[in-house]
Amino acid sequence: MKTQEKKSVIYPDLCDKIVVITGGGQGIGKGLVTSFINQGCAVVVITRSDAPWFDDINHDNKHAFIKSDIRDTASIASWLEEHEKKGKKIDVLINNAATIVRRPLVDCSEDDWNNIMDVNCKATFFLSQLFAKHMMKNGGGNIIHAASFAAKMPSMPYSLYSASKSVIASFTRSMSAEWAPHNIRVNSFSPGVIETQMTKPAIDNNGEKMLQDISLQRFGNVDEVAKAVMFLASEASSYITGADIDISGGKFSIQNPHAPWNNKKDSQ
Repeated sequence: MKTQEKKSVIYPDLCDKIVVITGGGQGIGKGLVTSFINQGCAVVVITRSDAPWFDDINHDNKHAFIKSDIRDTASIASWLEEHEKKGKKIDVLINNAATIVRRPLVDCSEDDWNNIMDVNCKATFFLSQLFAKHMMKNGGGNIIHAASFAAKMPSMPYSLYSASKSVIASFTRSMSAEWAPHNIRVNSFSPGVIETQMTKPAIDNNGEKMLQDISLQRFGNVDEVAKAVMFLASEASSYITGADIDISGGKFSIQNPHAPWNNKKDSQ
């Protein structure tokens, strides 16, 4: 068993690091949690959803589960204060939690706006601020935001979501510049179409059409996202800050890579 675990370690410097992951209950977040645990990290999961699978992987009580809405910064701050009293620090914060609104802009309500901006932007900012202050007292750290291909290429009817992720892209650059003197690196990752329960309905209904925009002609999986995020969290990326990693299979490479403007007859 120990031999198998050792083989799965890609970045040995991550071993015993304490990693906080928001939105870790399912999908990409769940994949991040299991991947960082496999690297030997102590993982703190913050999510408002239940995660019955967590107890199965926390058999040694090395990890922590906080059932909380990320907008409740006060509760998370209280947990962090208790964590500090034990003489422990946080090495990595991964802001993965987000919400989505599927509605045309003309139909979006003030509640829609407040909900998506409060979760995706406001909560992400204040959690980053909270943990950055902690990291400044402890020699530095690493903050990683979940951005999205939607920030660069908005999708309808998800325009509010796209706008919120554009804010995250800007936060990444601003935070990286302001906090670099404190040895805090800030980066982001932008997943393309990743196979999860959330994307399954869209893939089932429009998968063939969606593939036309992806150079690699396949959808990504959670493990591929986790490997890229672990790279950003590790010393392998020690000279990278203010950057975004595109994990989209080449979705941004060219317009319609497999549906050229010229038809087959004209191109011969």
